Amino acid sequence: MSPLAWVLLIQACTPAADMITILAHDGSTSAAIGIHGATAAVVLATGCLVLRETSKQIRSADADVIGQVPPSREEGRLTP
Repeated sequence: MSPLAWVLLIQACTPAADMITILAHDGSTSAAIGIHGATAAVVLATGCLVLRETSKQIRSADADVIGQVPPSREEGRLTP
C-alpha cells in the first residue's frame, strides 16, 4: 500500500474542515462548497484511485511470484 495514498486521504480532511468552518461562521455557502468542498472531493478521489492502483500492482506482483517455479526445482527433483 502506498503511503502517498494514505497521506492524500488524510489531507482531504483539511479542505473539508475549512468548509465546515466557513459554514459555521455564516460564510458564503456557495464558496464553501464550491471551493473547499470540491477540493476535498478531488483530493479524496485521487487518494482512493492511488490506493486502488497500488493495490492492483501489489496483487499482480504477488501473482507473478506465486506462478514462478523456484530455480532449484527441475523436473520434480531438488538440486543441491
